[in-house]
Amino acid sequence: MWWMLRNSAGKKDAMFTFAAIAFFVTIFSIVAPMLNGFHVPWTDYVVGVEKPDVTLVTAFMAASFTSYVIRRNKKDDCECNKEE
Repeated sequence: MWWMLRNSAGKKDAMFTFAAIAFFVTIFSIVAPMLNGFHVPWTDYVVGVEKPDVTLVTAFMAASFTSYVIRRNKKDDCECNKEE
């Protein structure tokens, strides 16, 4: 799949891609409200982003990273058992 990022082993990894996207979405949701809005070029529109709910952002980030870490640990455990 062309859209997946490569993990530390050099293999394409959908869960790593999901965790990376979740990280950038979380960073955007934290940084965007600090700006006074985005001016849309060639128009008079200003798009503003309101401050997100802290619980929602924390839950989203924690769920995505936890799912990646658990999946990665299970995969490493399976690969270690194959070598023995």
